[in-house]
Amino acid sequence: MKTLFVSFFLLFVSLPIRAQYSVVEGFPYILHNNQSNAKILDIGNNHLIFIMANDSLFISHSYDDGTTWQEPITVWSGELIQHLDGIILPTGRIVLEFAKYSIYSDDNGNTWSEPISIGGTRPSYKKKKLYYSNNLYAFFQWGSKLFYSYSDNNGTSWSSFSPVSNIAPFNIEDFSFINFSQGNYIVALMGNENGTYSIILKKTTSLSGEWTDFGTVFETTKQIVDIDGIKDSTGKYWISFTMVDTIGQEEVKNVYYTTSDDSGNTWSEPVLFARSFQDDWNIRLSISDNNPYAVFLTNRGDIQSLPYYGKLGISEDIHYSPFLQDFSTHIVDDYPNTVTVVATARAFTDQLPITVSLIYNGEPIETMYDDGQHNDGVAGDSIYGASHTFNYSEITETYNIGLRATDVNQNTTFLQLFPLYPPILSGWDFCILRNGNTKFAINSNGIIADIGPYTAQTTYDGVQVIYSAGFMMSGKANGEIWSNAMATSSRIRDYVSGTIGDTSTAVYVVKATDPPFGESWQNWSNAVAKGAYFYDGDGDGVYNPVDLNENGQWDWSEDCPDILGDVTAWAVYNDGVPAADRWFTDVPPQGIEIRQTVWTKYGED
Repeated sequence: MKTLFVSFFLLFVSLPIRAQYSVVEGFPYILHNNQSNAKILDIGNNHLIFIMANDSLFISHSYDDGTTWQEPITVWSGELIQHLDGIILPTGRIVLEFAKYSIYSDDNGNTWSEPISIGGTRPSYKKKKLYYSNNLYAFFQWGSKLFYSYSDNNGTSWSSFSPVSNIAPFNIEDFSFINFSQGNYIVALMGNENGTYSIILKKTTSLSGEWTDFGTVFETTKQIVDIDGIKDSTGKYWISFTMVDTIGQEEVKNVYYTTSDDSGNTWSEPVLFARSFQDDWNIRLSISDNNPYAVFLTNRGDIQSLPYYGKLGISEDIHYSPFLQDFSTHIVDDYPNTVTVVATARAFTDQLPITVSLIYNGEPIETMYDDGQHNDGVAGDSIYGASHTFNYSEITETYNIGLRATDVNQNTTFLQLFPLYPPILSGWDFCILRNGNTKFAINSNGIIADIGPYTAQTTYDGVQVIYSAGFMMSGKANGEIWSNAMATSSRIRDYVSGTIGDTSTAVYVVKATDPPFGESWQNWSNAVAKGAYFYDGDGDGVYNPVDLNENGQWDWSEDCPDILGDVTAWAVYNDGVPAADRWFTDVPPQGIEIRQTVWTKYGED
């Protein structure tokens, strides 16, 4: 048996201290981008295992009935995991199913087997669940059918898949067995027929036998997303499901449950278990005496797909985030002096009071109000507004502008709005120049505007005016007509950064306000080596930016960069893209090198 552990970095947050699962809690370690679901397995003696997944499978141990959890470890890493399940067998073996595989552990999850293929080549992306009666079974659904593979050696190997045909009157969207014992199989099936979502029951005495109707658990015109079910130690049946509710004008996913005390003949009205102004979904249940463990994913807060957990019938959901949507922003740009951000958003919660803030660089800079006096419309309409004016001299880096709503229980919802850039933004291979209301984005190989994340930064008065621009060139060489271009919107990229034979990438930027002989002046040496101009103060023909008389300022007898106006950006590029990689493959490189200087000077005149 081989131990499968892979290192993984997580963000640690404070551990919860709970009392008998009285409230729904978030799992205390942040695992980003959960693509699957999560589940709790109860080993006994207060030992729990929390399983979760994205493109890897993780587990966390608790030895105090979930009061504290150990840092998760990776037990498998590979393809994307969309559906995950786990079960504890009568022998004590733990079996986990994911993707197309299963693994098992005989030492309470400390070491794990190698992955074992389940059922051959059936798809890995359909919803799958594990059950045990006389043997171990793995089920998944496809259309109007269920399929299963079984293992008669506790998950060491698996049979090929067999179909359970014609079990539902609709295409099955999710399923869950609520009783799984020899001679008595009861399955809940969820589907949609003509706009009505239903959870129905079917029963059989043999998985290979006929299925008979056993009533309807619940039906609604609201969308039901997923279900899970279980029978507790008293024989009570529980079915939980995610349903799409409407809050205001927004649709959100909330988690409900219903119970049956008479072996599935009658069911209670649905009870709201997990409610949120964001989304809660992918509920999974597991045995815990009389009240099942329930784990679901949620988009609460500013981290997506976090697992939350509690116990059905016991835990109250108070840790849900305020509703924060329908934002709008307006920028008043008085370059080079100030820029004012005006923002509004709709926010509400039933956990009052609520505080809504405008956020800059992760910190609140203005409280937003719903009083009719802060660009927020009518007082008391749940639309909050605020504005903040920055001096451009304050904005030395790129920071994000966002919104945050916080309720009385300190539950938070965050929305990122946009990045606020400094007046002149540059990186190693790009530059965004400013001149009054005009911003102009360039990169190191002749493209204008269309430079990845900064494409929308070629603007006039805050409005994008160019998506992509560049140049086209044509001529004759040895009697042959040639043409090349940098026209990204036409998928033509014939030029690369750097000089011919040296395709190093750089845009060299120097400002009139840069300190003499400082970093930008020294970096200009690399530009000069590639053909950039400079002022040769000492007349020796070599660029050497040194404070010769050591007076701390530049003098006419000293070298300096070729500074034009307020800001100068210099780059060199050539038509070195091989013919085979061009849009027009019959045009080879011509050995053209372009040395480009772009400069700006701002002034009222």
